[in-house]
Amino acid sequence: MANNLNMSYKPFKLYFDRNGALILDVCVLTPGQKEKDFETLGDEIYGMLDLVMKFMGENYRNWMKEIW
Repeated sequence: MANNLNMSYKPFKLYFDRNGALILDVCVLTPGQKEKDFETLGDEIYGMLDLVMKFMGENYRNWMKEIW
């Protein structure tokens, strides 16, 4: 399940830790200089979090079926 999602969805990755918990790993890279691009940084982070929330909403039920 996690591998199939990882192949089709690139902004973040899913994996199972040693205890069997499903982990969502997110990495946000922001180009530019701190002072110059700081105003748009919040929008970029909010956009990524919005994407994560939509992804989780679409897949949560299927994850629980697989895990339980």
